[in-house]
Amino acid sequence: MKQSDGDRSNAHRGEAFFFNNGVLVTWGVSDQQIEDLLRIANDVGQGGVYSDMEVEWFDYVVDNDHNGGIANDTIIIGSDLPHDQYKLAFSSGLARSAKLSSLENLLDNHLHKTRNIPTLLLRGKQLPLSRKEILRILGELFSLRGRVNLHSELLDLPDFCWSSPKMEDAFSVISRNLDVRARIAIFNKKLDYANELAEVLRTHLHEEHSLKLEWAVIALISIEILFEAVHYWEKMKDRAEELQLVVETDQDMDLDVQKHPEIASKE
Repeated sequence: MKQSDGDRSNAHRGEAFFFNNGVLVTWGVSDQQIEDLLRIANDVGQGGVYSDMEVEWFDYVVDNDHNGGIANDTIIIGSDLPHDQYKLAFSSGLARSAKLSSLENLLDNHLHKTRNIPTLLLRGKQLPLSRKEILRILGELFSLRGRVNLHSELLDLPDFCWSSPKMEDAFSVISRNLDVRARIAIFNKKLDYANELAEVLRTHLHEEHSLKLEWAVIALISIEILFEAVHYWEKMKDRAEELQLVVETDQDMDLDVQKHPEIASKE
């Protein structure tokens, strides 16, 4: 958050709010201080250094003569609520918007990678995707869905809204200004489309695997038939040789009888 020039004389300290969804919201701090805070967050965080951060800026003023709210995209910290509570309520709304923007970018990148698949299906062409590529696309979607499910604060109200109606009003005002509810609806529709496309890819992967198994079974059956044919041929060959040997033996015996008729007559 950047404080308007007309209110800098009233600034006495900067404030920062860290949220468990990985969002940092600052009030009245310099760019160098933000860098220092991010460095500290990266050192103690579990996710490592963020390579691509979603950044949103808002101007704000502290006006003790009026109620708080938003006017002309400027946040007003009014006198009807303690300043810290106002900043916490607005920070929660801004954090939800920033996290939603991050998820929107991830989903848009995923849809961009699969944008040609519907056209190929419409033309009746085979998908030029290997098994590894399809599994990678499905893995990206599962990871994205997991992140959405883990961040239930995108839909739920913060706990302080149940104890302070004015903080709830401030949270609702910033959420409406950032079109959070409409963006969530659009995000869910895109996610439904991505899930349907993933089901198509999953079916394609299953059919491709089944086709490979069918050809493998056909190949094994063909090999077995070939072995049986070779075995049958060898068996018939051996039987033919045995018959040939019997015939030759009978012929030899007939020749012996013709050469020695006395032996035959005595018998």
